[in-house]
Amino acid sequence: MAQDKERITMIEETLVAAHRARPAISPGGGWEGRVMARLRREALPGGEAEWPAFVQRAVWRFAAAAGTFALILSVYALSRGITPERLAARLFLDDPAGIAASLIVPL
Repeated sequence: MAQDKERITMIEETLVAAHRARPAISPGGGWEGRVMARLRREALPGGEAEWPAFVQRAVWRFAAAAGTFALILSVYALSRGITPERLAARLFLDDPAGIAASLIVPL
């Protein structure tokens, strides 16, 4: 029993020393970018990227800008008292026959 523990301790010490003596591996420049590009390419069914990266960035930037614009427009509309009920009332009062005719669905 004691010999087994000594052997195990000796093996563990040898493995720890081998691990510490191992040289550090450093990947070259751009390695992460190449790996991620390959993963994206392989993740798609056809194996090729659908859109170039610059198109994707432009779409997301436009989405952020559109969301910001919608938020600003909503705050403006609420501060000025513009509500959907007022808009509907204004449309009906301006042209009641036109609104009534558009509500009737032809059979």
